[in-house]
Amino acid sequence: NAYALLIGDGILIKSIDGTIPEGTKAIASYTFGSDKTEIADNEFYDNKLPVSISIPSSVKSIGDYAFYYATNLKVIEINDSVKDIGEKAFYGCSSLTYIKLPSDLKEISDYMFYECSSLTEIELPKSVKKIGDYAFYNCINLASINIADNIASIGEFALQGTKVMNNFNDYDEYTKDGYTVIGDGILVKANVKYAKTTVPSNVKVIASGAFNENDFIETVTIPSTVKTVEAYAFNGCDNLTKVTTSGSTKVDADAYHLCEKLK
Repeated sequence: NAYALLIGDGILIKSIDGTIPEGTKAIASYTFGSDKTEIADNEFYDNKLPVSISIPSSVKSIGDYAFYYATNLKVIEINDSVKDIGEKAFYGCSSLTYIKLPSDLKEISDYMFYECSSLTEIELPKSVKKIGDYAFYNCINLASINIADNIASIGEFALQGTKVMNNFNDYDEYTKDGYTVIGDGILVKANVKYAKTTVPSNVKVIASGAFNENDFIETVTIPSTVKTVEAYAFNGCDNLTKVTTSGSTKVDADAYHLCEKLK
């Protein structure tokens, strides 16, 4: 094809007229036209072609499932013009190693990077206030993520299955006496090995999975500074028999899921 250039095992590196020739297995780089205003829901759903994508300043939003299981996608640069990125936008992008997020993004949506297993680090804009449910779940190689003090909410199991959860223990600024507190007072991990324990007074939210399957704790005191105990916060704590809370603390109905001994 005089208008396209393939190299290697069917990698398209140039297409003058925009066509994708027969035999193409992957697109090395994909740049949208300047008239593009959004990446629609499901636009690259289960699409195996793009390897590198640059999203121009004309684009204002990226829809739900936009790059769902785009398993060849390795690099994506998102212009600061993008204000919203939908849920599951990069779900299952197992080859993704680098992403530049827009500087004014307010939220990491639910399941946004679910099982992006090649992602090792990510820089969150300071504008981010919320990390959604399962946002980075099972990103098994994710070892570095910045959590600013203004992040007020981290959803259910958002960081479970990542190296980040273990790495927090290496930093005194996050972890003290087994309690890992990040963002604006969010307890994400309680690696405590005592039968009786009191949640620190700097905690505002006990996140989902914070005490997940902790078999050491039997009685827990939650101070009035804690405003919310999220679903599955004490999931599977087999020996937990008593929790003392203040009347002002909002406790999700599933906070003590599978705590069979709790009175």
